[in-house]
Amino acid sequence: MKTALSLLPLLAFPFGLVGFVALWCLVLFLIALVGGWRGLATRFGVPTLPAGTTFWMQSARFGWLANYNNVLTVVVTPDGVGFVPFVLFRVGHEPIFVPFSALSAAESTRMFFTTAAVLRIGPQRIVVYGQAGRAIVAAYQAARG
Repeated sequence: MKTALSLLPLLAFPFGLVGFVALWCLVLFLIALVGGWRGLATRFGVPTLPAGTTFWMQSARFGWLANYNNVLTVVVTPDGVGFVPFVLFRVGHEPIFVPFSALSAAESTRMFFTTAAVLRIGPQRIVVYGQAGRAIVAAYQAARG
């Protein structure tokens, strides 16, 4: 006859897995909240990103605290820019598409060993690194004339 103590190792894995997944989801949701993604999603959330020039595995920083290193898909169109994280990081992060008309600025800058685009949407600040950042600034400038 098995005792309750002998079943403990069998139950540890499923309960540990459920606990890990719950903690992972909570952390992702808090990052989205603190970084401003949730606020942008209320204004610019879309079911899917439109077609455009797509950059996979890109890095960006939303606000001052939320870093998305090599987990974003960035889509640049003549009308705006879209962001969506890789599926494992998507909890609390619905796809967003920010039209260029909503940006107050999109400027290129040097940061450490790379270039970056600094986007401003009211008080919100998004820094997009590398090739995607350069494409965003070029498309923004073309849209503004």
